[in-house]
Amino acid sequence: GSGYAWFGEYLAAHGYLVAMAYHYRANTFDSSALYVRNRLWQRPRDLSLDITHLLTDRVWGPHINPDQIGVAGHSQGGFTALWIGGANVDPDLFLAFQRVWKNNQVVPAYLREQMQVDAEPARDLRDDRVKAAFAMAPGDIQGFGMDEAGLRQMAIPSYIIVGAGDTTTPLKENAEFAARRMPHAQLDVLPAPVGHEIFGNECDQVGRDNFPEACVDAPGVDRVRLHEYIGSVALKFFDATLGVRRQKPN
Repeated sequence: GSGYAWFGEYLAAHGYLVAMAYHYRANTFDSSALYVRNRLWQRPRDLSLDITHLLTDRVWGPHINPDQIGVAGHSQGGFTALWIGGANVDPDLFLAFQRVWKNNQVVPAYLREQMQVDAEPARDLRDDRVKAAFAMAPGDIQGFGMDEAGLRQMAIPSYIIVGAGDTTTPLKENAEFAARRMPHAQLDVLPAPVGHEIFGNECDQVGRDNFPEACVDAPGVDRVRLHEYIGSVALKFFDATLGVRRQKPN
């Protein structure tokens, strides 16, 4: 989404065609509770629909090499990148996760009524057109039901990058847990106190005043410099994995 425009702009500036997904109903308060807690499977499905749409589009289709498609995401988007790449969610664990929210009194009753307890849509979301996954601070790996057996099913190379100071999707239970169990996974840990939100856009003063939790980094953390690093490793990873040949500058 637009909160990660810097990342899309970095790849686009280096020749990639970038589609930023807007997940329907995922970003308003009452819908996001329903969506994230109950219908997370819509995310990989959205990406598959987007890929199909772009490949068949009269304008964009001819510019896309269908053998050079990668996916990237942050947090639940990072989880989605692994999911669409073949890592599986255990249906029983996913049902248990859904039940916790269905029965959680903190969630308004009208939302809980709309929550279905059903793991069927969460099965087999691998899209074999996707050849590489770049996951930034992915989570909640185990909470959403991705266990060791599911992670071993990951079918494509992945690059996982996370801050050692992340308290939202802590390293050990998420990025490290996944990277150790997936084939062809690289783990890149940014030193503490780098946290969860540094993957988002640089904020202006209005943002810093109103959304300090997303905008104000720990002392000594340079978001601009980190974005340059994250963009460059993403570029290298996608180029290498997708077989992108670049003209050497003269």
